[in-house]
Amino acid sequence: MSEQTQPTGNTNSEAVEVIETDTGAIELSPNIIYNLLSNGNKNITYPEAYLFLQLCKAQRLNPYINEAYLVKYGDSPAQLIVSKDVIFKRATSHEDFEGMQSGLILLDKESKEVIRRENGFYLKDREEIVGAWAVVHRKGRKFPSGVDVNFDEFAGRKNNGSLNSNWAKRPSLMIIKVAESHAFRKAFPKELQGCYEESEMSIETTQELNKLHQQSPESPKNEVEDLRQEFVKEVESETDGNAIFA
Repeated sequence: MSEQTQPTGNTNSEAVEVIETDTGAIELSPNIIYNLLSNGNKNITYPEAYLFLQLCKAQRLNPYINEAYLVKYGDSPAQLIVSKDVIFKRATSHEDFEGMQSGLILLDKESKEVIRRENGFYLKDREEIVGAWAVVHRKGRKFPSGVDVNFDEFAGRKNNGSLNSNWAKRPSLMIIKVAESHAFRKAFPKELQGCYEESEMSIETTQELNKLHQQSPESPKNEVEDLRQEFVKEVESETDGNAIFA
């Protein structure tokens, strides 16, 4: 195992807290986050690691099974990212959730008419995606929570300005995900406070997060992946193998 180091800015980074999550209790500290959950990024500071710990604590998130990530690109501020599955599950399983509608905002290339369409279908040669919309219905509220988002404000791009792989291949899916996440937070602010998923984040975050998932098959697994696999096996053995991490 590699030598353990500490995030800069504080000497209390080894203090371990027991955090209750939806999948059971875990142990977490700024030092663990720095060494095992930040993909070895040595620019992570103590305040960033501590803030990530507090987010996991407040929202009962388990970073060992990819429910949350701490991503930092260069010297830019670290980004706290929550899995889209967590956001969707938290909102749709809430007792007051009464449904959601979402779709695309399109520009007809010929007539220049702006079209709001439910779901993600569009004719690429005739229509241009300019945004997306989502509406969440919550019991007890007179009006639903609705949002419109602009494509150019959220599309993930490479350094040269072109769309990155995910946004180039699945533009309708990605922008609808952004709209849905915004609408979910608007409808359930307490349950989803501070929860932002990858598609809502900047180009730098998307690029850095991809490094966590695109390790070369020939490369040995890093320590955090080993720990995550061990945790998954342990919890699944206690739950008779139920696929709670699918």
